[in-house]
Amino acid sequence: MTPYTLFSLLPRFLVVWYADKARTRLVFIEEQTLWANRLLEDVEPNDEYTAGFRAHLKRKLVEWSQERSDLVSKISIMENLLES
Repeated sequence: MTPYTLFSLLPRFLVVWYADKARTRLVFIEEQTLWANRLLEDVEPNDEYTAGFRAHLKRKLVEWSQERSDLVSKISIMENLLES
């Protein structure tokens, strides 16, 4: 049993609503990723005062990457469910 099997038990409007929320979150994450990448380009890589900030941004990029892949997976499952 996959973790997303419960989607098939939900009414269709709830699946559509949840998919829309997931898409909205995905757009937000992609915007934040672009913003963080631009900041990383502007911050000096070898400056001792910005090392912690760079490390924080890199951690956030890893978190957002994982969340993005999870959201894409969820959205795909929900779209397949809605098509059937």
